[in-house]
Amino acid sequence: FVSMFDDADVVLCYRRGESIIPQQALALANSKLALAMSRRIAARLQEKLGKSTDEHFIKAAFGTVLLVQPTSEETVACREMLEKSTTALSSSKHPQPAVRARENLVQVLLNHNNFVTIR
Repeated sequence: FVSMFDDADVVLCYRRGESIIPQQALALANSKLALAMSRRIAARLQEKLGKSTDEHFIKAAFGTVLLVQPTSEETVACREMLEKSTTALSSSKHPQPAVRARENLVQVLLNHNNFVTIR
């Protein structure tokens, strides 16, 4: 997994090359590690927030993952994503559609350019 992101060979040197290839985005989006961590982050946020609105969860997720507050446009897009995901998961008889939708939102944020790129 790390080799996809130009890991440095610690035996030869600590300098790493830089590349941007589509496989990097696909590797991160489909990573079992990223999925597991998104579920843990979402569970921790849910535990901290208790019964909260989607808007509170969105703000907490952005703050935790990206260290910023979402813009109003991002909040609206995330709220729509949560609603559509919850509806789709409900229709497929998922046992906890709202929980899974929030986990999916956190996974999306882990794939956000501002999370992946050091500025």
